[in-house]
Amino acid sequence: MDEENRIKVYIKTDDNGNITDVNSSIFLDNTTGWTEIDEGTGDRYAHAQGHYFDKPITTDEGVYRYKYAGGAVSEKTSEEIEAEATAILNSGPAQEQMPETM
Repeated sequence: MDEENRIKVYIKTDDNGNITDVNSSIFLDNTTGWTEIDEGTGDRYAHAQGHYFDKPITTDEGVYRYKYAGGAVSEKTSEEIEAEATAILNSGPAQEQMPETM
C-alpha cells in the first residue's frame, strides 16, 4: 500500500505522561497538542479510539492504563495501576461530619 493511504495514530497525554486520548488522522483536522505514535493501514489505525490498544485506555477504576515516556508507549504495570487506583480512592471528597443531635 502506498504511503498516502497510511493512517497516522495520535495520542494526547497529561502532565504525568498518562495517555488520555487516542485518535487517527482520519478524524483529526487539527493535530496541535497531539503526538504521532504510529502509522499503518486497517481498522487498528483507522478506528484507533477502540482498536489501537489491546485494552481500554482506562481501567474500571478510572486509572489511565497506558503511558508515554521516552518516546514510547507502554502499558502500566499492575503495581502502577493499583497504586494510582488507591491514590484516587484516597483523594475522594472528604466525608462531611454529621451534626450532633441532642
